[in-house]
Amino acid sequence: LVQLQTGHIPLHDYLYRFQKVDLPTCPCCNMANETVFHFLFQCTAHRRARDRLRSQVGGRNMATKYLFTSRSLLNPLFEFINASRRLYHIFGIIPPVPRKDNDDDE
Repeated sequence: LVQLQTGHIPLHDYLYRFQKVDLPTCPCCNMANETVFHFLFQCTAHRRARDRLRSQVGGRNMATKYLFTSRSLLNPLFEFINASRRLYHIFGIIPPVPRKDNDDDE
C-alpha cells in the first residue's frame, strides 16, 4: 500500500528512472507511461478488474484519496491488484486485510 501511495512501486515509469527497463511505457497496453494512476484508472488491459473494483467501492470512491486511506476499500483494491496479475511476480497474491470486530471505517 505504501508503495502505491508513494509511487515507489515496480511499475515501468518508476523502473525506467533507474534504468531497470528500456521504456516507461505500460507493457500491458503500450498506450501510456505505466504510473500508479495509469495502472489503477486508465490501463485498458485491466478494464474488467477495474469495473469490478468500481462496482464494489462505488464510483465516488474511485480515487486514490479514498482507495488508499479507507480500510473498508483496501480489500477491493487488493482484489483489483490480484486480478490484474501485474504485480504477482513481485508480491504474489496480496492477502485480504483481516476484519476487526470494532472496525469503524476511518
